[in-house]
Amino acid sequence: MIVNDKLVEEVKRIFDLNLYESRLWLAMLSRGVSTAGELSEISSVPRSRTYDILESLKRKGLITMRKESRPVKYVAISPHDAVEQVKKNYHKKVDELSKFMEDLKKTEVVGKLSGLHAAGMQLVEKHDTSGLLKSRQSTTHHLGKLFRNAKKDIEMLLTPHELNFIMKSQGETLEKAAKRGVEIKIAGPFTEKEKAVIKQFRNFAKLKIVKEISARIVMVDQREAIFSLFPSKEVHNLFDVAVWIESPYFTKAMSSLFNHVWDSAHA
Repeated sequence: MIVNDKLVEEVKRIFDLNLYESRLWLAMLSRGVSTAGELSEISSVPRSRTYDILESLKRKGLITMRKESRPVKYVAISPHDAVEQVKKNYHKKVDELSKFMEDLKKTEVVGKLSGLHAAGMQLVEKHDTSGLLKSRQSTTHHLGKLFRNAKKDIEMLLTPHELNFIMKSQGETLEKAAKRGVEIKIAGPFTEKEKAVIKQFRNFAKLKIVKEISARIVMVDQREAIFSLFPSKEVHNLFDVAVWIESPYFTKAMSSLFNHVWDSAHA
């Protein structure tokens, strides 16, 4: 069998095979039906390893056996079917890994690690629970984390541009928070242009129009807050900067101001 090394490497990469598996499978593709001895000879795979490699290819669903023949003969499935089989194998691995990780959360080891983490967090100094979020991507990622962990309430003072962005990037996460019982309140200088997105938000959140204030501030559970330093329309996503702070003292004060504005705003 004359097959260049580049093709062997491509088969290894695409079909998740080792070197000997790749050579044997290519040999089968080129011969149709073959015995283990024939495959060993044309693929340059040692005879002592051939049966193990064939069994591995069979487990992966890339070959079939003709047991009625003596000696046993092997046939490779078509490349198109092989792609589908590899896809199924990957899905199976992902499902198994996902189940393993979920089960891992319930183990004694993770319980002990969580205890260590909780004890360590009690030693964290106050200035360690704040920081700069540089770039819109960092801010969005952190917002998603806060929304997923919200327990009681989410309060947001947003610009019209930010209202649309939050719906696109966090709408699903916020709706799930609302279904958990989290109260969501949003205020900002919204206009008729935002009518459609306001309607979407009102499926799971309360909104009020505040004409005199334009800001990008998010508060969660009166404990954590994120406030952006620039108007979102005036800065490139890469240069957007926000401040995150975990401080019940500060966030409760901000929440009080927010609710003072909220109570005097139009629905």
